Amino acid sequence: MKNPRILPILILTLFVVSCSGVDVVRHKTDVRAENDAAENRNIPETVYGDAWGSLFDDFTGGSGAAGFSGSMTFKVALSKVNFMPLASVDGNSGMIITEWYNISDENNRIKLNIQVLNNEMNDESISVQLFKQRYVE
Repeated sequence: MKNPRILPILILTLFVVSCSGVDVVRHKTDVRAENDAAENRNIPETVYGDAWGSLFDDFTGGSGAAGFSGSMTFKVALSKVNFMPLASVDGNSGMIITEWYNISDENNRIKLNIQVLNNEMNDESISVQLFKQRYVE
């Protein structure tokens, strides 16, 4: 051969081209979990185990789901103001804040701040603040 560099380049090219037909299947693996399972070690998900869950049970009601987003009272309050544009909805704190809304053709507009206080369905479960403003362009 006249050029000694062409043989390694030809072999490398042949190798790269032959690898293009291989189907690579990726699997998401957790190496630490596999090693722990192989050695029969039972390690909790976090360093603190379930301590964080019991620490915040007072705030979540012990159900594991934080806030009022799954509460029937919160869902009903949200469905009653769905005709108004919403500025903010926070299921964790139970707050629903609407944008200013013009009910009629007059220059008056209203805004609602609704806070769900507990998960019960009674008249003390919801706090509603109504703001009225004379709209001037």
